[in-house]
Amino acid sequence: MNLSELTIIQNLPENQRKAILELIDTKINNDMKEVIHAVEALGIRFDELKRSTDSRLIQMQESIDLQLSQMRESTGVQFTQVKESIRILYWILGIIGSGVVAGITIYLATIR
Repeated sequence: MNLSELTIIQNLPENQRKAILELIDTKINNDMKEVIHAVEALGIRFDELKRSTDSRLIQMQESIDLQLSQMRESTGVQFTQVKESIRILYWILGIIGSGVVAGITIYLATIR
């Protein structure tokens, strides 16, 4: 709808009609400038939020990577300790087994 086609505006003298239409255009332009500034401000805030979120995500990822690395190292150390304990246990069982076999052999040799 065109403002210049309104009946009220058509009844006004030409200079008043132009003045009113210019005021309306000025008001609309000012309102649009405010809207544009608000949209630009939202865009800036969105960009800041995105950068902040990206930064937090990177920090979280680095923290998770560090924790995983520490867990792997800890698990590796524990696995090495368990391997060493099993190795020692085999040696002890081997020595005890050898002692039992030697004892049985000596016992059987003395019985004959």
